[in-house]
Amino acid sequence: MLLIDRKETEPHISVERGIEVVEDAFRELGENPTINHPRRRLDVYQEGWSQRRLNVFAAALPLKGYVGTLLRLDHIQNLHDGKRIAVAGGSPFDRQTESVMFQESMRRVYVLFDLASGMPAAIQYGGTGRLSPMRIRALHPEVVSLRTTATSVVGIKHLACDDAPTLGLLGTGGFAPSHLVGICAVRNIKTIKVFSPTREHRERFSQQMAEIMGREITPVEDARSAVEDSDIVMCCTNSIIPVFEGDWLKPGATVACIVGMNKEYGKRDEHFSATEVDDTTIKRSQVIVVNSIEQAIQDEQGTLWERVQRGLIDWSQVLELGELVAGKTPGRTSREQICFFHNNAGQGVADLAIAIEHYETARRFGLGTPVAGLEGV
Repeated sequence: MLLIDRKETEPHISVERGIEVVEDAFRELGENPTINHPRRRLDVYQEGWSQRRLNVFAAALPLKGYVGTLLRLDHIQNLHDGKRIAVAGGSPFDRQTESVMFQESMRRVYVLFDLASGMPAAIQYGGTGRLSPMRIRALHPEVVSLRTTATSVVGIKHLACDDAPTLGLLGTGGFAPSHLVGICAVRNIKTIKVFSPTREHRERFSQQMAEIMGREITPVEDARSAVEDSDIVMCCTNSIIPVFEGDWLKPGATVACIVGMNKEYGKRDEHFSATEVDDTTIKRSQVIVVNSIEQAIQDEQGTLWERVQRGLIDWSQVLELGELVAGKTPGRTSREQICFFHNNAGQGVADLAIAIEHYETARRFGLGTPVAGLEGV
């Protein structure tokens, strides 16, 4: 068995490779839906709205020969005292509104088992989840997840038109750099528009990423400018209200978002929960895809579950990413369709795919510390 510090292996794993292995994992999930459990969370509350949250992501990939579990402990502070930020401009949402602001310690351990032998193959810890190229790591120290980015990009890859040259990016936080790199890896993006409610943030992000990627990136003054005429709209915010209006979307656009909070974390009021997209976006989307319907129902997520409760849509209209990647559903069938992908929570199959890649990378480069004496464990 290997004890692996991911800080040693992650520099060897590219965005493109992460996308490839996560896509393979969802393809296997589409063929065998029993190999993944939705994310489960255990909350331990403390005084002053401070808490610990244990996240469990379990899955198997029999075709790869492994099964495993990610355990991650978050430290959340000021959960219900969100910093007030402006999330959009030129719309009714151009106002001060709440976002969920919390500190995640991201203490994580991955336990990887070999299915054939039944023995632990590796225990993995550390790392940041940040992605190559190294300059993204240097300029953007916020914690991001390769799994999250790769999952979003797989959804976009299977839903966006083949020729989708314009990308509108909403948000410039920790997830934004890797999503930008990943989307450009699967589509020939020629125009990139970026909006963040803080001018300094969007201008700095655009300048830094333009230098990293060697291409022009344009910061825009409001969300509408980022969304209108964009073939792909990627939401990388922590907003609990919609960040753009669905009427702005052009025919044929693909929208993806990553806010997938439990109802306890993203509650706006007694009626509505967190969502980055409005009702109009959902109503205009002819193709709706989510990582896991079971996850959305379990967490009572605002983006889809709440809209099903209100009768805006029905679960029969919602597809899962695994069946899309496996070719069991056609997904987009027309250039004019608006498609929506909700990366609604990290799934164990994606974490397992990344863990296998870390393990195989460690073996290939002679990294990690061999640990003996676990035969009887």
